[in-house]
Amino acid sequence: MSRSDKEETLGETLKRVRLEKRLRLEEVHQKTKIPIKFLEAIEENQSPSMNPVYIKGLIKIYCNFLDLDYRSLLEKFPLETKGGSEKKENAMLLATPKFKVQRFLFIKTTVIILSIILLFMLGLFMLKTKTKKPPSLAQNYKTEAASHKTFLEWPKEKTISEVADKTIKVSLRANQDCWAKVTVDGKVVFQSILKKGRSGSWEAKESIKLSLGNAGGIELYVNDKPFSTLGRSGQIIRDLIIDPEGIKVIR
Repeated sequence: MSRSDKEETLGETLKRVRLEKRLRLEEVHQKTKIPIKFLEAIEENQSPSMNPVYIKGLIKIYCNFLDLDYRSLLEKFPLETKGGSEKKENAMLLATPKFKVQRFLFIKTTVIILSIILLFMLGLFMLKTKTKKPPSLAQNYKTEAASHKTFLEWPKEKTISEVADKTIKVSLRANQDCWAKVTVDGKVVFQSILKKGRSGSWEAKESIKLSLGNAGGIELYVNDKPFSTLGRSGQIIRDLIIDPEGIKVIR
């Protein structure tokens, strides 16, 4: 029968628990990296010739390895120190883990806060980038039209033969992308980009008014009759009126 904890020394307690766990000193050394000579000395209740702080640190590791309360066991292993340094060193030994935990929590909190700030700034940047849409082709044409001073080098009126008496049919075929606005009898029926290869046809009783952002990219048909080239590539035409009398360009 083993003696009670109060009767056992530190070394006896460590050795008893180690044997109960069926551990050899070599195994403890391999898993804790504590020198075997130190383990032997402690279990024999001998004080190794080391700084007391290091001795207590190694005892703490050994106790934790055996699932023992090192604080109560250290009282069974008094170390001779000069003056009152033993209490001070023991306090430092016990306080070190707390300090490390506090430092770890501070660093962790700082990293989390910085990460949140970084994600917030990244979100603002992405939101601002999405809201800035590039100017559309239609807007480019409108801007150019506003600053363009010369439209078509035609006379103010140009008649077309064989214009129907009752209806006016106008067809546009795009050889290039062209912004177009079509007004039939005073009502806007089309205002968008006519893509290359696409076409459109409209009929009116009184008149059809056209505005084009790329005159050279459009083929014009009036009552299925092709009209001559409207202008050069990139040239802007505004308010081209087609009625039974012919074609008029309002300058």
